Amino acid sequence: MRASNHAAGSVLRWLALGCTAAVVLAACGSGSGGSSAKQSTTSTTAGAPVPATYRTLYNQLAAQIAAIKPGKVPAKSPTVFATDLTVANSNLGPALLGPNEMTKVDQQLAVFENLGIRGVTIQLNYPLLDTAFPDQSAYVAFYKGVADDIHARKMTLGIETNEILTGTPYSSVQWNYQGLTTDSYAAGKAAMANTIIATMAPAYLALETEADTAAHATGLPLNDPTTYASVVSKEVAALAPHPGTLVGAGPGSWQPTTFATQLAKIAGLDYIDTHVYPINATDIANAEATSRIAHAANKQAVMDEAWLYKGTPTQAGGPGGAGNLQAHESSYFSFFAPLDQQFLDKLVALTRADGFLYFSANQSFAMSAYLAYEDAMASQAFAQITHQYDAVVVPALQSGSTTDTGNHYQQLISG
Repeated sequence: MRASNHAAGSVLRWLALGCTAAVVLAACGSGSGGSSAKQSTTSTTAGAPVPATYRTLYNQLAAQIAAIKPGKVPAKSPTVFATDLTVANSNLGPALLGPNEMTKVDQQLAVFENLGIRGVTIQLNYPLLDTAFPDQSAYVAFYKGVADDIHARKMTLGIETNEILTGTPYSSVQWNYQGLTTDSYAAGKAAMANTIIATMAPAYLALETEADTAAHATGLPLNDPTTYASVVSKEVAALAPHPGTLVGAGPGSWQPTTFATQLAKIAGLDYIDTHVYPINATDIANAEATSRIAHAANKQAVMDEAWLYKGTPTQAGGPGGAGNLQAHESSYFSFFAPLDQQFLDKLVALTRADGFLYFSANQSFAMSAYLAYEDAMASQAFAQITHQYDAVVVPALQSGSTTDTGNHYQQLISG
């Protein structure tokens, strides 16, 4: 991995952010009854002390957030503010076909509605809807039901078609990507995109995101801007007519803007996408540059994944490394809530100022619950901590509870 992509290695898993808790959640009871719309209590998170082992990281992140300087925010902004529908994340695989999954979907959508969140992002990853994938028709039916529910609530649906994170702690789904070529990969992704458009009618459909993640998952040379743009171009060309659905693609903000420049040349691409997790000066500059590149090419800009990445340089190992798991589980802890809110302050302002059409905060469970940190967790395994977080999230979703972070997001996006 090149030095410029060193931090990106830590980001590969953030494609499934929230999925880790959802993997356990899928095995838990959904409780009795259906949606808890209009019944919301508040789970407060203010005042949790920062553990000594996290103080240096906490202060570093606080300084990075403070250094973000959004431009002038217009009086009116077209930005749709969203969050991820974690309970429908495709990395859950067969768990999505259980008898209570639509109840969970209803519960989480009800929380979004109560917070005034009008956009819903779904990770619907390749090859789940490929005709060769086991139980493909059942997955199509499930996601059609999810989309129908979202449309009935008059919410904006955004979908990303990335890759199932097979072989990682973030998904139990088994799939072998060996034997793919860039041509067969593009054809398969386009076919799945056509199924999504026909059955779910999303407003936004990201064909490709995070080139390094796709390259790692598939083994294809997608982390090259020219090859990446060529694959996207083939996918766009193979799409059926899609009125009402904007299609896009784009890199993570930790990747060079060459990706966005190459994508901007594709005539049939409606928007350029970006994700934001690490927030050093270069990452933020790249995210803003992506917007400028898109608008200069008469395209839209979309940020359909963003959350504060709580990792350090020592946690920038390869996919599935222990450091990555530590950085991921840190987003569960309540003492990070003030920084999450400060991050949202800056990113909501930045996306409005830079004319992003759609912004999705990619840790929706933090809108419902956090986990109180205990010293014993320092020696506990990732799965143990995830299980404890799940034990807090499940009842919060059932009752419609919200956190200070969820309420703060509501206030930010209501103006």
